[in-house]
Amino acid sequence: MDGNYIALGSNLGNRQTNLNHAIERIGMSVNVVGVSPYYQSPSFGWPDGPDFLNAVLRFQTKFNPHQVMHLLLDIEKQFGRVRTDLNAPRTLDLDLLAFGSVTLDSDLLTLPHPRLWDRLFVLLPLADVAPEFRHPRTAAAIRHRINHLKAITKVEDVPKLFSKLDVRDLVELERAQQPEQT
Repeated sequence: MDGNYIALGSNLGNRQTNLNHAIERIGMSVNVVGVSPYYQSPSFGWPDGPDFLNAVLRFQTKFNPHQVMHLLLDIEKQFGRVRTDLNAPRTLDLDLLAFGSVTLDSDLLTLPHPRLWDRLFVLLPLADVAPEFRHPRTAAAIRHRINHLKAITKVEDVPKLFSKLDVRDLVELERAQQPEQT
């Protein structure tokens, strides 16, 4: 099944390495067919938290959504993720955003992700790997939703808050965040 999407985020440790290794690890179990550029965004819900790097991965799989969710939770644990407060800083955050046209409400998983449509830091990278994406419950187009969220955000804040990064930018950011060797 195609049209499956995972959001990746990291704001502790070497964020780029965390995302790169998570993508490799996910690729051992599912067929990764696309990865968005990385975006840097402020920590959401944790004002003093370090900035996040975010991306979205598109994949194909024979697994069902619950099996994929268990895979993601296992990978988070391997990266040292400890679930404390909802928006606490973390080495790795993996969210199953959508699984084709499946809608689901269970104790383990809600599809599509319940906050998918409210977060530019998810929608911008999702649009990079799925410009045709439509919300599985409402059929609303992603581009319309992004435009709506940008309209209610101060226009000058959008590039500052959600900056797409290329590889050179990532190397410089991670180098700047490393403690100086004395």
